Amino acid sequence: MKPDFEQAHYNLGHVLRTQGKLKKAIESYDKAIQLKPDFEQTHYNRGNILQKQIKLKEAIESYDKAIELKSDYVEAYNNRGKTLRDLGRLDESIMSFEQALVLRPNFSEAHSNLLLASHYHPKLSSEAIFKKHIAWEKSNVVQNKINESYKNDKNPERRLKVGYISPDFRTHSVAYFIEPILAHHDETFEIYCYSAVNRPDETTKRIERLVTHWVSIIGKSDEEVATRIRDDRIDILVDLAGHTAKNRLLLFAHKAAPIQVTYLGYPNTTGLPTMDYRLTDDYADPSGKTEKLHTEKLIRLSSTAWCYRPPKKIPEVKEYPAKVKGIVTFGSFNASYKLNDKVYELWAKILSRVKDSRLLLKSTNFADEGLKTQITEKFLKQGIERDRIILQGKVASHKAHMGYYHKIDIALDSFPYHGTTTTCEALYMGVPVVSLEGEDHRSRVGVSLLNQVKLQRLIAKTEEEYIEIACSLASDLEALGKLRKSLRPCMEKSPLMDETKFTHGLEKAYREMWQKWCN
Repeated sequence: MKPDFEQAHYNLGHVLRTQGKLKKAIESYDKAIQLKPDFEQTHYNRGNILQKQIKLKEAIESYDKAIELKSDYVEAYNNRGKTLRDLGRLDESIMSFEQALVLRPNFSEAHSNLLLASHYHPKLSSEAIFKKHIAWEKSNVVQNKINESYKNDKNPERRLKVGYISPDFRTHSVAYFIEPILAHHDETFEIYCYSAVNRPDETTKRIERLVTHWVSIIGKSDEEVATRIRDDRIDILVDLAGHTAKNRLLLFAHKAAPIQVTYLGYPNTTGLPTMDYRLTDDYADPSGKTEKLHTEKLIRLSSTAWCYRPPKKIPEVKEYPAKVKGIVTFGSFNASYKLNDKVYELWAKILSRVKDSRLLLKSTNFADEGLKTQITEKFLKQGIERDRIILQGKVASHKAHMGYYHKIDIALDSFPYHGTTTTCEALYMGVPVVSLEGEDHRSRVGVSLLNQVKLQRLIAKTEEEYIEIACSLASDLEALGKLRKSLRPCMEKSPLMDETKFTHGLEKAYREMWQKWCN
């Protein structure tokens, strides 16, 4: 009836985006822009779709246009920052988040994104990152008087109510580590899950069946959720997200439970004075070394801070590919933004020393052709031929993803931000992982995981050692083959997969926290 009605084209684009029909949504937004080029929100939403489609350069162009039309468009600065991060342009990414905060100092989401991006930056010190967390708290937490008059029964031995809050009770890395815990909590603990999952999936349904109380908190304010938690008489409230996407950290500023704990989803402090404890282990946070970098008291679980459960229908370990192809293939399946120029430099040196070797990198963002070209050129400048670098984007299923470990002989951990899920996956698929030890949690996860499977010899203390260990592994293919066959059985017998013992250790830590509070 009115083909030039730009608002209708814009709204149609929004509906199509919500339905996941991204190509058609772009067409509607393009039509709206054709009719009204100066409508900044259309450019912004177009950028959001392009980001989802992993068309990163085009997404940035759309965000830039939105900002050109509306100079104080804080949401565009925020999403632009995330896209620049995905491209590995960390300095620009951090600047974009900072600009959003200049315009809106209490923009908690942008501030959390800034904190997360800071961990990937190889030149930002632990102390500098800690100061940024303190700044987040000062900017975002309203300093109201906290009501800590709890009605919880102060019996140190009674059955405890533990509440877990997460946006990641779904097919997500966090689920591989929290599901075995929820499956093994004993009868002395009553478990509540406060789910901030926007789009539940099969994993969500599976986790929901494991717990007595499942509460969706989507669309509810922090005040509403805090009231619900108080009414439920939760004794220990556990955050599983930290400053990652869709977190509900500001809810913890209300101190809705007597004891509040952060665990699993984030490699650092929250910066919240109302967060009492952070769970870790002695490898990731050596005693006496990282306490000063936390507002929480560190609780070090015995042996390890992680309990890994691989998905069902996982492929069997196959013969190492170098035996078939005659050439060694190194690999890393860590997210592209964990990689940086120093990482590329070391990997290039390894490739130079191991004749004819290949490097297979797999990340969702490698669907972006511009990013692939950018990374390939970094290796070309180091003297590594184009055909020795293989870049793979997202594949159709998790089973297919795990199958890609059949294509690599040796995994190279990223730094300063180590892999967690990717390291566990590699080890379970029989692929040894070489890791460079750092000073704080983000660069010590590999240290913890490799110690659990008695592969301390794969932990490098210097860049030279990192290169030497990788090259040494590649030089003895017979030993590499034996290691590949032994890794899965070794991992299954390790603390990393002893679900019952791990959960009992966690429950012991919870009980001690509770007894201390009662006293």
